[in-house]
Amino acid sequence: MNMKLSYRDKVIFIAVVVIMVLVAGFFIFVKSALNESQNVKNNLTLKEQERDDVDAKIATLPDLQTQLENSVKEVDTTQDVFYTEQEAYEADQMLYDILKDSGAYFKGMELTGEKAGTLSDYFYVKNSTVYDLKMNADLSGTSFGQEVYDAYSGNVPAGADDVILAVEEVTITFAIPCDESGLADWDPIYNIFDGVSLNDKTLYLKSFSAGEQSVEVVNDVNTVEVTAVVDVISVQHMDISQAK
Repeated sequence: MNMKLSYRDKVIFIAVVVIMVLVAGFFIFVKSALNESQNVKNNLTLKEQERDDVDAKIATLPDLQTQLENSVKEVDTTQDVFYTEQEAYEADQMLYDILKDSGAYFKGMELTGEKAGTLSDYFYVKNSTVYDLKMNADLSGTSFGQEVYDAYSGNVPAGADDVILAVEEVTITFAIPCDESGLADWDPIYNIFDGVSLNDKTLYLKSFSAGEQSVEVVNDVNTVEVTAVVDVISVQHMDISQAK
């Protein structure tokens, strides 16, 4: 068999080989480089999007800072009505300063120790200060404060049971001026109530007792003994396992 190639066949063969080499080179090198270039473009687009997201978040930082500052102020305002840990430990002197001008004589004070209490313990019961007859008597609908209407309509929020407070219970014994028969002068008692209720911190008058008792002379004044139990509520670290 004669396998000798003509000049034309040699040219065609060489051309085919060159084309095959070029095609192989394209797929091996050029296509790989194109794919890598496309990947770089995709990554660049992704990074630019991430950059834009970061820039957008950075742009909101002043607003977030303002919100945080306002939140801190709200927390400070809310916590301000409670005593601090140090004040709670000094409850005896603090209560004395509040009630010393009541007209009653201090006989003694006992701190029964700190315990845990929940915020809901110190919220008044809904509708406890308003009732149907009282509201029906308000023909104009404008006689009472907004808090009364809120209580009647059930808009008063309940206390959160998961908020734990530190409570220092203080039992105070007073001598109240009285006449020879033992009838007490109620003005000092009213002053004690006012001293507790008008204090700008959270004191809770838990109980008050003034039964018929023998007359005792204190500072040349006829007196009878009364007892007040006051809770000093403060915000401090508490073991929540003690909570009720």
